[in-house]
Amino acid sequence: MKTKLLSFFYVVLLCFFVGFTTVCCSNDENDDVNNTEVVGNLVGTWKYTFSTGYQLVTFRSNGKGTLKEIDYASENYEDAFTYSYNSDTQILKIYWEDESPSEWQIISVTSKKLVVIDEDGERMTLTKQ
Repeated sequence: MKTKLLSFFYVVLLCFFVGFTTVCCSNDENDDVNNTEVVGNLVGTWKYTFSTGYQLVTFRSNGKGTLKEIDYASENYEDAFTYSYNSDTQILKIYWEDESPSEWQIISVTSKKLVVIDEDGERMTLTKQ
């Protein structure tokens, strides 16, 4: 009887550890899916309009992109960048060629609208082109 009880205890303990391991690891898979989904939705050209012009931000699937600014009050410019996204923090990090990186917190992204908060705390709404 003692042997059967001990065997039953080990089986229950084994089931507990297998179940616990499965639950703990499933979050990692979800993070990868979330990261891929957000980056997939980012790919394309987005337009942000401001008081004196607009910016066209293009994200490519290879982690690279461009920013083109048309400013009626000053000079226009274009800059290339690379980017990464962290699904845990929801931070989109943009690495400029000649400047320090920028961080945008993604509030929401759909097939037509991207809402971010930039590092100055400004809420920006971009529309897909």
